[in-house]
Amino acid sequence: MTYKDIILSLNMIEAELNDAVLMLGPGSSESQLSIDCAVNGINELRHNLESKVSREQKDHNELYNIK
Repeated sequence: MTYKDIILSLNMIEAELNDAVLMLGPGSSESQLSIDCAVNGINELRHNLESKVSREQKDHNELYNIK
């Protein structure tokens, strides 16, 4: 699985969680809080992956003197 595949999977999971929030009824604050925490975790993972990909691309470009 490539970084791109992982990021795409995270985006799909986030969309499903957002849909779940929309389907929650009144008085579901604990469930919404759990979903919000999961979405925050996904966003953090995505950010870390994107940063890693960016660093690896920069390292590759510097190694091969690509501008």
